[in-house]
Amino acid sequence: MELTGTIKLIQPLQEFPSGFYKRVMILTTEGQYPQDIAIEFAKEKADLLDKVYQGDRVTVGIDLRGNEFKGRYYVNVSGWRIDKQEAGQALERLEQNGGGDDMPF
Repeated sequence: MELTGTIKLIQPLQEFPSGFYKRVMILTTEGQYPQDIAIEFAKEKADLLDKVYQGDRVTVGIDLRGNEFKGRYYVNVSGWRIDKQEAGQALERLEQNGGGDDMPF
């Protein structure tokens, strides 16, 4: 499956005592009723988020993962590919990288 939208937020890396780690991206979908979808990138797939920024329009390859715990059912959206569609806001990139204050004028 794929989702296309704009990156709203990329959360910091979460590490667990077991050695497992993940990052979560919030993607705002397109269409008449946009939705904010949390997509988890686990283990080595978390590195995919180093190449995209807030405001980028992307298409994300996803899998839906479901499980049951004590009679309740849960669904996670797991990302495995990111294709950038167009550049995001240049100003946001400068702010994220700590730049923008060294202009000569």
